[in-house]
Amino acid sequence: MEIISHIAIGIPLLPATLGARNWKFFNSDARTFTLLTWFIFINGIAAYLVERLIGSNMPLFHLYILVETVTLLYILKRLLQPFFPSKISNTTLISFVLLWLFNVSFGDGISGYPTYILAVKAALLIIFSAGWFVKVQKEKTVQHPERLFAFWLSTGVLIYSSGNMLLFTFSNYIFVQRKYVFVAIWDVHAILVILLYLIYTIALIWARKNPTSS
Repeated sequence: MEIISHIAIGIPLLPATLGARNWKFFNSDARTFTLLTWFIFINGIAAYLVERLIGSNMPLFHLYILVETVTLLYILKRLLQPFFPSKISNTTLISFVLLWLFNVSFGDGISGYPTYILAVKAALLIIFSAGWFVKVQKEKTVQHPERLFAFWLSTGVLIYSSGNMLLFTFSNYIFVQRKYVFVAIWDVHAILVILLYLIYTIALIWARKNPTSS
């Protein structure tokens, strides 16, 4: 339904507004994340308007993929230290940027749909977000992980990326299906987006309550 898609476009404003109101209580990771939510909201509105005007918002979509993925990987990299060696995390982050540049230059192009980049993005975020749970389990130093910004951030990223993995991988196949199939699948995607930003909002609530904890 169209209303679900519209809610999905506007929902990043919820954690973005909460983050702005509580900025002074946050550590650097929560502040970086707040800036990301504002970028996603503004980019989403701009993409919606551009699509209405000229029929394609792919350049803005490519930009969104780069900024969101790099920022989330950067935050998760910090949260995973020293469980993930910095060399591995940094190499992964740089490799994704290079892959993105190659794709917009020689692959799908800035105006093409980034099917495989989305799949790579989902796979990397699944690994990094799941890694935080493995780290906590192995270290056994956190008694109430559900009270941490890192827990809810990792939960949101893991649920969203896992739920969309097949959708991203088979995007080209989905696009050629009958309209009602295409609409139903992307409604599921929109619901996952809404769930993601509700979880992000919870993450920022705990970021204020525990500003020095990851």
